[in-house]
Amino acid sequence: MDSDVAGRFRALAREDPKRIVFPEGSDVRILEAAATCARERLCEPIVLGHADELRAAAQHAGICLDGVEVRNPAEQLALDRYAHAYTERRPNVDAATAHRVLRRNLLFGAMIVSTGGADGMVAGATCPSARVIEAGGLALGLAPGVSVPSSIFVMALPDSWPAEERVLVYADASVNVDPTAEQLADIAVTSARTAQRTLGIQPRVAMVSCSTKGSAVHPRIERVVEATRLAQRKAPDLLIDGELQADAALVPRVAKYKCPESPIAGRANVLIFPDLDAANIAYKLTQYQAKARAYGPLLQGFASPSPTSRAAPPPTTSSPSRPSSESSLRPAHDHPRHQLRLLVGQVPVVRHGGRESAGEGHRGEDRRGCLHCPPRRPRPGDPLPGRHRQPRAGLRPHPQGAPGPGPGRPALRRRP
Repeated sequence: MDSDVAGRFRALAREDPKRIVFPEGSDVRILEAAATCARERLCEPIVLGHADELRAAAQHAGICLDGVEVRNPAEQLALDRYAHAYTERRPNVDAATAHRVLRRNLLFGAMIVSTGGADGMVAGATCPSARVIEAGGLALGLAPGVSVPSSIFVMALPDSWPAEERVLVYADASVNVDPTAEQLADIAVTSARTAQRTLGIQPRVAMVSCSTKGSAVHPRIERVVEATRLAQRKAPDLLIDGELQADAALVPRVAKYKCPESPIAGRANVLIFPDLDAANIAYKLTQYQAKARAYGPLLQGFASPSPTSRAAPPPTTSSPSRPSSESSLRPAHDHPRHQLRLLVGQVPVVRHGGRESAGEGHRGEDRRGCLHCPPRRPRPGDPLPGRHRQPRAGLRPHPQGAPGPGPGRPALRRRP
């Protein structure tokens, strides 16, 4: 089934090759992926970076860049053009700020897509997912009727499963930590449309919960019930039902007793989880215990094509496939170092207090991480980049290796 899913996307890509931006040209995996796309006619790749440096890196790695277009974000003519387009899109951003932020490859690439110079962008191999989503929001915006970006995972189950049950779609295991009922409804409708368009399946959407049709009562369950009503009202043409437990959504003999009148009883192929915890746990369990291949996350909900998540697998394992309003589809690698980093959190478009220009409208720490503001100097106590983080405040090493109390933190005790 794994080859069927990947093969479908490659076939779709070859039918109508698109122009795709790869903003992380400094990564040799991106150069190899772009070269593969050009060679196999999967897309017309545009790699961002300094031409001489990229070609030298490609030559050193033995990569042929024939058919790959290279663009330099620092080239003044292109920078002026996209800065003008950016200020027109965001009138509160001044020209100087636009020129500065567009020197960053992610936003420059997103603006190429926004102005029609490309059909999509594949990113996230070296950049944090939060920055990828932020660039998509700033340059592209959200699709009409969509309140929040989200993501899906395509789970390809082994051939031992019945053919009609081998592909499942999980949402949202990557972006929204604790969505509201309105956001869950948007995620459900967007995920169904994505599954329909990219996988060619008839989506049967289950809003999963710990309750089936009122078998339990809790505010969190009521949120799923309300999300189901909103999603059904928003997309009456789709099969959406809830709240359903996972067994009632997937197993017909269980659904026969728990929800016999449900239109998707036991036949769901798109599962909408109540929060990121549940979705991420389910996707990991399915991947390792059911021996499924996990493809994704595919970002969705943007007005134009937008990119993938961080820590892409080595380029020899896969190559980008057909872009849609989501990201390129990639399998999550089995080795922990190559797992997709999913715990992004909901990332809103950055808004300043008064104006969207450098430093204005911010006070103190509010400007940290803002794309429109110049980076501030590191301060004592800031986390170090990468995996080397400062220990959590209040914890210090214990002589025997167990965590001990720190300043202002009481010792941990068992409940009586």
